[in-house]
Amino acid sequence: MSSGSPVNRDTTRMLVNRAQFDNSAETRDRIRERTPAVRAIQHTIEYLDLVGSCHSFVATLGRLVPQLRGQEFTEDERETVRRQIAGEGTALRQLCPAVTRHRRLRPSR
Repeated sequence: MSSGSPVNRDTTRMLVNRAQFDNSAETRDRIRERTPAVRAIQHTIEYLDLVGSCHSFVATLGRLVPQLRGQEFTEDERETVRRQIAGEGTALRQLCPAVTRHRRLRPSR
């Protein structure tokens, strides 16, 4: 009795996982639509995650940058950092419009 090829098992496992994920996402979305308290809690969690991420980013750079002065880096290291900075710059440029786009939906208190 054959249980199928490893590729078929992997594909089947991936499809089942994807279906479970999609079902969970749909259920979560229905609950959020029907229950304002859940939306408010989710908003608070996402807000705190965003503020915490920004704080961590700035604090980490504030600690590391002074320690980097005078160090020499290889060209590969410099290029890696340049690519990371470009990606972070793109993310940061997307952040402000994403936050201000819906400002009328939730007035500040």
